[in-house]
This record gives sequence, C-alpha cells and structure tokens, in this order.
Amino acid sequence: MKKLYNSKNSIPDDMIDGFVNAYPDIVKKGSNNRVLLRTHKKDKNKVSLLIGNGSGHEPIAMGFVGEGILDANVVGDIFALWWFLKTADLTRGGRRNRYGRYR
Repeated sequence: MKKLYNSKNSIPDDMIDGFVNAYPDIVKKGSNNRVLLRTHKKDKNKVSLLIGNGSGHEPIAMGFVGEGILDANVVGDIFALWWFLKTADLTRGGRRNRYGRYR
C-alpha cells in the first residue's frame, strides 16, 4: 500500500491546512498553527468548549469545531498529546477539566 503524504514531519500541519482550506467559513487557524478555532465568535456569556488530541488516526475533533459544538481544537503530533501546553492560552482564567489517560 502506498502512503499519501508530503513528509512524515508535516502530516498534522498539512491535514490542518487542508481542513481550513476546505471550510474557511467555519474554521480558521489560531495564533499557533496547531490551534483550530471557529470563525464566528460566540456570545461572551456562553462557556467556551475546547478539546485537544493527537493526530494518530486523524484529529477527529476538528470536524466538531464550529457554531453550536466546539470552539477550538488543539492538535498534537501523531500519537502524541501536545495540547495541554497550549490550552492555557485559550482558557484565560477559565475552568479547565482534563479527561483521558494521559499523564
């Protein structure tokens, strides 16, 4: 089986670029290229919901970013959890809950 990718090191970034290019009216990149944000800001009285995940089987949560679902997705490397280092930038004093088996 052939593998379709440009470089092993750029798989997550290429995937994010493709997703943003396919749905520019729904998602955009954050100040960090691994942070995917919804394009339309939500009401300030509503709680923001974000998730982080690795890119092993593809970051499945990217498809849930948008109005009415997730506000952001922080994407890690392949089979690596990277998001906890970046969520502090997104929460800004809010409450954070972490779920999963990551240590």
